[in-house]
Amino acid sequence: MTAAEQPAHILVIDDEEALRVCVSETLAECMYEVTCASNGQEGLELYKKLKPDCIVVDIKMPGISGLDVLAEVTKDDANTPVIVVSGAGSFDDVVNALRRGARDLINKPFHRIAIIQNAVSDALEWRRMHEEVLRYRLHLEDEVRQRTQELGLANERLRGEIVVREQAEIALRKAHDELEKRVAERTAELTAANASLTAAIETRRQAEEALVRSERLAAVGTLAGGVAHEFNNINTSVLGFSELALHSVDEASELADFLNRIRRAALRAKSLSLIHISQGIVR
Repeated sequence: MTAAEQPAHILVIDDEEALRVCVSETLAECMYEVTCASNGQEGLELYKKLKPDCIVVDIKMPGISGLDVLAEVTKDDANTPVIVVSGAGSFDDVVNALRRGARDLINKPFHRIAIIQNAVSDALEWRRMHEEVLRYRLHLEDEVRQRTQELGLANERLRGEIVVREQAEIALRKAHDELEKRVAERTAELTAANASLTAAIETRRQAEEALVRSERLAAVGTLAGGVAHEFNNINTSVLGFSELALHSVDEASELADFLNRIRRAALRAKSLSLIHISQGIVR
């Protein structure tokens, strides 16, 4: 035992003064703090007041017996070891003491004083180990409880993340569907616009072709008019000169025949219209 350690407190309960003194002195030699009680009632009162580390009690005492003390102590605190000392007790008393939680059972008279010392030492070691196991169990329970809380919080966070992710996936699918819908609508609009543009281009091409043909016809008409005018002037001169020449030659001569042919050709040419001339030019 180190100086920093407190000595174990032993409560000795026995109605025989000689035994109380013997046991208390023996335990005091082992550096234990010893308190004595002369009966069961006093022993229980001291137990409740002092809460000793170990109790040595005689099994047979007037009034409250050692078995009664044992029952009260183990009911109050099962970690307090109780050593029962038996002298004239029956075998049933021994069995009852062990069943009620006696840590050890010693028969008196003691053949060796070390028996009580060893019994108390073993009882205190049992208490120490039992308290250590209890502390370790409580520590484990605290660890398990803390870990359970941490796992619970982690589980709650995970559930929250899952909910957020599911909501995000729903929103993403909705956005994707909306985008596909818009793309389809825009594609349809572009297709319709392209068809309209193609039709407009074709209409413009046809209009341009018609305009070119119209301009070509106008140019041809202008050209035909000029040609017809010049042709009529020439033809008028041919017709006029041929008629004048006919008056100057013999009608039966070969020259008159040539002149008549020229005159008939001029008259036929005169009958040609502007349309005929323009059509001829176009062809």
